[in-house]
Amino acid sequence: MLLFSILFFILGLILLIKSTDIFVVHSSKIAKRLGVSEFFIGLTLVAIGTSLPELAASIIGTLSGNSGVAIGSIIGSNITNLTLVIGIAATTNILKTSEKTYKRDGKILLSSSVMVLVMSLFGNLNVFSGIIMLFIYFSYITYVFKTRNNPTHKMQLRNFVDHMLHLGYMPKFSNFYKITFKRKFRNKRKLLKEISILVLSAFTIMLSAKWLMNGASDIASFFGIPQTVIGLSLVSLGTSLPEISVTIAAARKGYSELMIGNIIGSNISNLLLVLGISSIINPIRITDITLYFTMPLMIVITYVFLRYSKNNWQINKYEGISLMGLYANFIFWLFMFNQF
Repeated sequence: MLLFSILFFILGLILLIKSTDIFVVHSSKIAKRLGVSEFFIGLTLVAIGTSLPELAASIIGTLSGNSGVAIGSIIGSNITNLTLVIGIAATTNILKTSEKTYKRDGKILLSSSVMVLVMSLFGNLNVFSGIIMLFIYFSYITYVFKTRNNPTHKMQLRNFVDHMLHLGYMPKFSNFYKITFKRKFRNKRKLLKEISILVLSAFTIMLSAKWLMNGASDIASFFGIPQTVIGLSLVSLGTSLPEISVTIAAARKGYSELMIGNIIGSNISNLLLVLGISSIINPIRITDITLYFTMPLMIVITYVFLRYSKNNWQINKYEGISLMGLYANFIFWLFMFNQF
């Protein structure tokens, strides 16, 4: 029984990563055929694409009643991205950061993390919580679009709050549409082929996510480990594997600034988009280990990462090692708390 559960988990993980890659590639092709601009494709598909494994795993987990695995995979993935993924990349090459990413995206990530913790104090994340998270995520996407050419000093957190509260994206929607859709599509036959592949890959994503979650749930039951712990460790590490490989490759090629921006964007997508959709589908119960350990730790790690980023606008090898040390301590104490 355990062997089959492990095989289902591994097979589900491999298929999930591969089908997600196919989904993003063909989504981009369809968008280009429909005349969608390169900027909008990068803004949405890249950010959402890196969160697709977490999204699929969370939706399946929520629908099957395994909300502990769902929220565990999201919080665990964010911790893994900022410690293990960034840490490994920093030990191979110095990672350059930017003031723009720090002031705009980094502070929004930290604020969103605190907001999710505050909402979790009520014991669950429900439809109302999900709507708030999706509203803030949509505001963030439009804010990135609006400020793409703005000078850094105009990218403070208060500028984003003002943009969100005053619906600053509404007057710009006509410009947003013009830049997003630039031309009419051509070659309907190729378009239908791309759509067919997209639908098939989407089906594979959901099927593989189901195998992944079922395997994780069975492994947890066999060893008597809470589902939240499995989500925080095994599932989150598995769904972060694409980020690890891409991040190392990007760091070696000198694209560290872009890579760090994508990591932060992925974490924002996990917190606001993935968690928001999951909360709307079915209320997510917040366990004690999530509320008192992993969420506060995620906020602390986010703060430490941002402080490192601001230090000479780079993350060096020693800071990378300390981030990996934080991940090792996170896993150690996670399983230690499970013993009590």
